[in-house]
Amino acid sequence: MAFEGLSEKLNAAFKRLRGKGRLTENDVREAMREVRLALLEADVSYKVVKDFVAKVTERAVGSDVLDSLTPAQQVVKIVNEELTNLMGGGTAKLSLANNGPSIVMMVGLQGAGKTTTTAKLAGYMKKMHSKRPLLAACDVYRPAAIEQLKVVGGQLGLPIYEEGQGDPVKIAENALRHARDHGNDLVFLDTAGRLHVDEALMDELKRMKATVHPNEILLVVDAMTGQDAVNAAGAFDEALGIDGVVLTKLDGDARGGAALSIKAATGKPIKFVGTGEKLDMIEPFHPDRMASRILGMGDMLSFIEKAQQTYDEKQAKKLEEKLNKIKTSDRGSFRFMEPMKRHTTFRIGGPAAVFISPGSEEELREVLNLLKEENIPWTILGNGSNLLVSDEGYRGAVISMSGGWAYSGVLREDEKAGKTLIRAGAGELLSRTARLAMECSLTGMEFASGIPGTIGGALVMNAGAYGSEICNVLSRAKVMTTEGEILELPAEELELGYRTSCIPKKNYIVLEAVFELNKGSKEAISSQMRELAGKRREKQPLEYPSAGSTFKRPEGYFAAKLIEDAGLKGFSVGGAMVSEKHSGFVINYNDATASDVMELCRQVREKVKALNGIELEMEVKRLGEFK
Repeated sequence: MAFEGLSEKLNAAFKRLRGKGRLTENDVREAMREVRLALLEADVSYKVVKDFVAKVTERAVGSDVLDSLTPAQQVVKIVNEELTNLMGGGTAKLSLANNGPSIVMMVGLQGAGKTTTTAKLAGYMKKMHSKRPLLAACDVYRPAAIEQLKVVGGQLGLPIYEEGQGDPVKIAENALRHARDHGNDLVFLDTAGRLHVDEALMDELKRMKATVHPNEILLVVDAMTGQDAVNAAGAFDEALGIDGVVLTKLDGDARGGAALSIKAATGKPIKFVGTGEKLDMIEPFHPDRMASRILGMGDMLSFIEKAQQTYDEKQAKKLEEKLNKIKTSDRGSFRFMEPMKRHTTFRIGGPAAVFISPGSEEELREVLNLLKEENIPWTILGNGSNLLVSDEGYRGAVISMSGGWAYSGVLREDEKAGKTLIRAGAGELLSRTARLAMECSLTGMEFASGIPGTIGGALVMNAGAYGSEICNVLSRAKVMTTEGEILELPAEELELGYRTSCIPKKNYIVLEAVFELNKGSKEAISSQMRELAGKRREKQPLEYPSAGSTFKRPEGYFAAKLIEDAGLKGFSVGGAMVSEKHSGFVINYNDATASDVMELCRQVREKVKALNGIELEMEVKRLGEFK
């Protein structure tokens, strides 16, 4: 097994680190020498090794060692995490079409096991994802290639499309037509290989790509060839543009260089691995599991996780005692390991380490001081209407501005200017403030009547809809700095732009806002709000949990139109879906995870860019660690 002696080497190298409370560069250098040598011996490229060692060293140097962890264990943990990142971080999935048959074009050199792997992958998709694959025999050059595909496909109960000898591009085109006529939703093209990359091979593959427009181009490489596999991946990607790699013969790989190098060297993820000769021995590639196998540290990681949990519990107890001393009002509260799916409109997210609702300015000030003392990261939460929380949650404090911060009322009238001022707390719903304005016959906030966020969140994002924004009606804001200082700022100093402000950059916490509104007709205001509400119900997927508009509007374009033009309306990954009602919304239609949402957004951005050359930027904020 690759790196089977690495954990022993690390333990030997780290003996000198025992008893140290902080790691230095000199401490780490000796430990990393064994890692560097092991990687080079595994046929990992020098550049990849150099970058990897630099990243591990940067993280390890100065890292505080947890109470129940030794420095050696802490470094092993860092090495494991960086190995995972080196190999792609998370599991990369196939990108499949929402409508019509998806096309997967399998390419590679002779001897890599491409034909067998094509059948294996089709069988996996049939068994695990209830797909109806069709195998297309497009290798018309290698003797017995078509017969081999028939044999392995037949063993898996898969239909085969073949025309014998002929033009491979035409065969691929006809196979796609056959799939549409016979209800196959997935077509695997088994293309011809060569002993080495040559111009004739690439020209044929390019023509096939241009004709059938595959959803995925997967390169099949032999894991045992090490750097040769990496070189092949680079050549195919440069000439053809591959989407991912399938590693075969991983069970016989004694070094692991290909698995460790491909993603870093080419930028293309390993999506599947062959783990044996049997036709069911193929599986998705999990970088985290591979890293643990490489390091031989399954038991070690379990111990580290247990130690981390014990440490967290001890720290939580200390924090609870201090928070109890801070809490002076009935409105304040705090909870540990609070599920964040309860506090976001997406209804997605793991637990926050601590969830704090300060009941007053003084409590908030004391909370900030305490979190600073304890070196605990924190974030501010309004209504959670534009937020996606990681499945693992957030290892910090979430400060909720609900409860005592949810209020609004008329401040005063300026008869001379014909204006009326409304004051609203940061935790007040924007829609509720808009309704108050309507009840007082004040116009200007009609656009906000259907926006689900809070006043605080509205200022941070300069929330807007139907051609109006917060900056059009905001007079001033009351904020608190991270040092606890209270500032009264006019709207002009908040640098309000399209979905931006200076509030997050300067780490301000919004406490209160004052809006300046004009007198109007209550009946006309109410009528407009009803009209806007009707438009929202008609055009937006309000029946499903979401975070509102998922992507920012690119200059000169509409994100929803770009997504729809890419054929992605109704496109789904796991429980996340591009809304069929409004393509600008990603919805949680079936108990989606944060990973589902992020993978869906990745594919949407990738397809829109490929079609239009436009880079969509996510509007939804993210909290926690995402792979």
